[in-house]
Amino acid sequence: MGVLVVRLTHNYHADLIRELINNGLPIKLVAISDRNEYQPDELDSFLKNYKLNSFNYEPLYRPDTFAKVYRPSYEKLDNKLLDKISYYKDLFLVATDRNCFFPVSAFERSRLFTKYLFHFSELINTHKIDTIIFFGIPHGAWAIALWGLAKSLDINTLHTSEVQISPQLTIIETDLTLQRKYDKDKNILGELVKDISPKKVKNILKRKMSKNIFTQEYVNRKLDTNLNFHKNYLKRVASLILKKPLSIYISPEFDLNINRRLRISCAIPLLKHYLKIIKAKKFYKLNSTENLPNQNSVVLFLHAQPEAAVIPQGGYFYDQLLILDLILEALPNDMDVFVKEHPWQYETIGEDRHERSIDFYKHLIKNKRVKLLDNSIPSSVLIKKAGAIVSTNGTVSWESILIGKPSIVFGWQWFTACKSCFVVDSVETLRKAIEKSRAISSKEVLKDRDDFIYELEKRLIYGAYDDHILRDMEKDYDYDMGIRSLGKALKIVCDKK
Repeated sequence: MGVLVVRLTHNYHADLIRELINNGLPIKLVAISDRNEYQPDELDSFLKNYKLNSFNYEPLYRPDTFAKVYRPSYEKLDNKLLDKISYYKDLFLVATDRNCFFPVSAFERSRLFTKYLFHFSELINTHKIDTIIFFGIPHGAWAIALWGLAKSLDINTLHTSEVQISPQLTIIETDLTLQRKYDKDKNILGELVKDISPKKVKNILKRKMSKNIFTQEYVNRKLDTNLNFHKNYLKRVASLILKKPLSIYISPEFDLNINRRLRISCAIPLLKHYLKIIKAKKFYKLNSTENLPNQNSVVLFLHAQPEAAVIPQGGYFYDQLLILDLILEALPNDMDVFVKEHPWQYETIGEDRHERSIDFYKHLIKNKRVKLLDNSIPSSVLIKKAGAIVSTNGTVSWESILIGKPSIVFGWQWFTACKSCFVVDSVETLRKAIEKSRAISSKEVLKDRDDFIYELEKRLIYGAYDDHILRDMEKDYDYDMGIRSLGKALKIVCDKK
């Protein structure tokens, strides 16, 4: 039997794969890119030296190129499999909104999902794959399909995931659903590999938890993605008109629009979308308030969409309007709701077309108890003032717990096992969570926080969960130690089938 690794697109992946092979893991297949910028050094030699088979994932993004490499196997298809995989199909359909700037029917996208299943079935059968490793959360369309197929076939499937306390910390997850259990040593994985990085995790936690500066450090790490919204849209539109206007435009927001990808034909629709965003932002600003919430109010912090935190980690609660509806149903009539938009919502060009609009904001405030909050108000101020903090599963929820205030979430995150993070999925559980949130003392929350960190430490692995986080590493990060530590942890999980 063998292991499939998704992805081999960076020297960091090559080093991790080399470590896994040296640890005895039978890696047989890797996902690669045919684009030079997404290849490790001397890719061909690496594949040859370690006798690795590979498949190019680039054609999978677009139906026209996927059709050229499509090699299906229908052996596993039956109603039982389709029932098992239905949850992932729902995630897939929502996830692909970002790739359909011009709307594509649910039928066509459903058909694409099924073709992914058959295509990956052939790869799994041919290479006798019994384990799949993802570097990072599988959140793209074909990645969700592959994960869903593997789980439905009871293939050992795992992914690395970040822990936002520090970029030097990683956890390994074997599920994408919201209810997760850690057994067969997974709850003490960090303990099992700490001989490679003695006291590294403990020292990081001690340093980070001694300062309540989580939000500022997190914002600083993300500043390079905080782009000039107007400049980037106008620059993109001008480029589509002036540079090879009759050539094909390859960009994620148009991936599924097979017959509408001429650069010149995308320019005006993208410009119109930009103008609609400006109107939506103005509408939000005009209808927002700088008045602060009080202890008799709930603050709902919206997620940027599309984002992996919402799909797949939010599960069915990717619909943030549904979350607001549940809050209004659960709240006593004398409590108000304040909603704050994510500051980086409009920075993914075109991919957010189906996520926000004036109509979205109108739905938020159609109930008189709901008020929009001005984006200039710091989250830290809102946390201290509000009676309850709610999000799908945002980092603001951890920030709240850090300073002694409980939070309420609908999805999964690395911190949701903390007792003062109330995970809800209905009006009833939400109502109880709001009551608990208002009754629990700051001292109890801080104790829950510290107890959670004590347990979390047993799962934490020293190392970067994926290549792109390396740029955020502090100067004391030991790259080779991280490779050895994460390599050993992955090997343990792969062996515990």
